[in-house]
Amino acid sequence: MFERAKGIVRKVTLEVIYEVVDERSQKIYEKLEHIERRQEDDFRYFIQRLETSNISSNQRMDSLRQEVKEEVNKLRNEVNQFKQETKEEINSLKSEINQLRSEMNQLRQETKEEINQLRNEINQFKQETKEEVNSLKSEINQLRNEMNQLRQETKEEINQLRNELNHRMDTMIQMLSEILRSK
Repeated sequence: MFERAKGIVRKVTLEVIYEVVDERSQKIYEKLEHIERRQEDDFRYFIQRLETSNISSNQRMDSLRQEVKEEVNKLRNEVNQFKQETKEEINSLKSEINQLRSEMNQLRQETKEEINQLRNEINQFKQETKEEVNSLKSEINQLRNEMNQLRQETKEEINQLRNELNHRMDTMIQMLSEILRSK
């Protein structure tokens, strides 16, 4: 029963950990998608701006290209930074999971030791109880034998007393009979 409860607690703990990891991973993926959409929107915006505007000067084109490059670089930096943060968070979660696994293994070991100790105590108690029961049985048998012997001795003594009584009565009857005859 205790093993089963432990197994259930273990499963629930792992499920909670996996749910937390899944939730955090989902949020990270959503942020990445948002950044990618933003980047695509920015690219489209700049491309539309370039296409719709009839800029005659190369200087203006260069300026816009430079802005686009800067924006792209900013977005790439943001994506890279976010990826790095995501990796760090995932590593942190993995570390927590490993720590929880270690604690669970330690709990398993401690539980096994306690169970073995309890089993040993139960076996020792069984053995002691068995020995005590056997000792009591031996005493009971000895007392039965003594009681049977006492019964036998009492019967013999009663029979002897009866015989004596019968003999005395016979003697008394004989004496009475002689007295009565003599009179």
